[in-house]
Amino acid sequence: MRLDPNAEVTVVERGRALSYAGCSLPYYISGVVREQRALAVTPLGEERDSSLLHEMKNVRTLNMSEATEIDRARKHLRVRRLVDGSEQTLTYDKLVVATGTRAVDPGIEGEQLAGVYRLDGASSAEAIRAELEGSGAKDVVIIGGGLVGCYMVEPVAMTGARVSILERDEHLLRVMDHEFAMLVARHLRASGVKIHTAARALAFEGDTRVRSVRLADGRILPCDFVIIAAGLEPEVALAQRAGLQIGPTGAIWRDATMRTSDPDIFAIGDCAQKFSTITGKPDWIPSGGMAVREGRIAALNVCGGDERDPGILGSVVMQLFGMTVARTGFGERRARAEGFDPVVAIVPSLDAAHYMPTAKPILVKLIADRATGRLLGAQGIGEGSLAKRIDVVAAALASGMDVDRFSTLDLGFAPPVSIAMDALLAAANVIRNKRAGLVMGIGSADLVQRLAAPHPPLVVDVRMPSVHGQRRLARSINIPLGALRGRLHELPRDREIVIVSRTGLKSYEAALILKAAGFPTPIILDGGLECWPYDLEHL
Repeated sequence: MRLDPNAEVTVVERGRALSYAGCSLPYYISGVVREQRALAVTPLGEERDSSLLHEMKNVRTLNMSEATEIDRARKHLRVRRLVDGSEQTLTYDKLVVATGTRAVDPGIEGEQLAGVYRLDGASSAEAIRAELEGSGAKDVVIIGGGLVGCYMVEPVAMTGARVSILERDEHLLRVMDHEFAMLVARHLRASGVKIHTAARALAFEGDTRVRSVRLADGRILPCDFVIIAAGLEPEVALAQRAGLQIGPTGAIWRDATMRTSDPDIFAIGDCAQKFSTITGKPDWIPSGGMAVREGRIAALNVCGGDERDPGILGSVVMQLFGMTVARTGFGERRARAEGFDPVVAIVPSLDAAHYMPTAKPILVKLIADRATGRLLGAQGIGEGSLAKRIDVVAAALASGMDVDRFSTLDLGFAPPVSIAMDALLAAANVIRNKRAGLVMGIGSADLVQRLAAPHPPLVVDVRMPSVHGQRRLARSINIPLGALRGRLHELPRDREIVIVSRTGLKSYEAALILKAAGFPTPIILDGGLECWPYDLEHL
């Protein structure tokens, strides 16, 4: 309406609420957001209802109404009122499809039992909150350990319930790389959450109300409440019936202008296919932020513009019991799957100067292409500030920056909020050193495999003896960094050596000493023991 005040705009919405903050529904369930109405209010306190849209925007709204058929030849849209079943036909010049997602059906028997819910909109959030408050549920099982499932964990735990997560894969949060996903799981367990990975639910059991979940391996998990959060998929049924092209991701195909295979029909938001900014290939990740951006692009083009979508990076940030989890671009696994040879740096750091009382720990991982140095992605976890750091990497990815240029960025510095050499810049320099052949790195999972091989590497821990004696890698030997030059004769020159320290900084210093002494290129443990997700040996 800002672009064309004379345009006649009609919004058809299946639900009751219009334009609400769906990503905040978990916080409504927990009670952090007291009223659901707050999720549909503007920053000025005005409720985004039919009256506001009509008076302020001259937009006609039909909520509690479902679009059932698109007649592309006549440019007709068939709409059915859900309250009384009445139907009407709307005509259009341009049509924008924004049907969003639907919850993935995991095919578990017994979903009809009382106490089993799916979080798929405002009405289900209302029911879940009322049930949690009314029934006093004590043992809640969340089916799915992806983004949706993990978003639900803390809000449910805040109601006082004991929470268990069931995840089919080996790890939670497939959007995160292996070691970070394991560290997040460790944090959740420390916060009281029970995690069952590589676990598949077969049935919900009970007479009229759910009392347990039966797993494929025969285990029975007692519970009195279940939330199914097994993922989301594009809602494309209306588009399919209209004969619109569906892309390889299962979402509605659209080009960079948001036009579908019908040039007068646009698709935006979670129902629409995306493409990767990095590779240009089809991609799909549900995102409220991207839906808003795509809505703006479509609006400009509906009104005669030629705005283009630059693609997506899959940027995510979330908080779990005080830990921020963030990522953008490709992780190491995805980069390899896309044909890159990834080189990574993992840097434990602080989000402020170490002498400031507000400083909190963060762990940052940067991924680049070994051949070209092009940045591919970043991930981060920790108690400290990570959201804007991930945003910095997202901006660099969008501009096609490489690690050489990224390492010279002029970032803001003040001791209460940052450090002179930010973790991101330190990570970029580590990658530059690796590409230059100064040092080699190894990830935690790879080291575990090599240690189990017939001829394992020698692990040298360069921390102080008092620290090494408390927590250490099994079968590691201890040579403090300060004593290393005088004890080089104790190290074999015909065996692979992996150097470990708490953060990796001392490991790098030790690697340079060994390299200068003629040892084959030593290997350092990426991220040090701060990023070691497995159990350590204790004395």
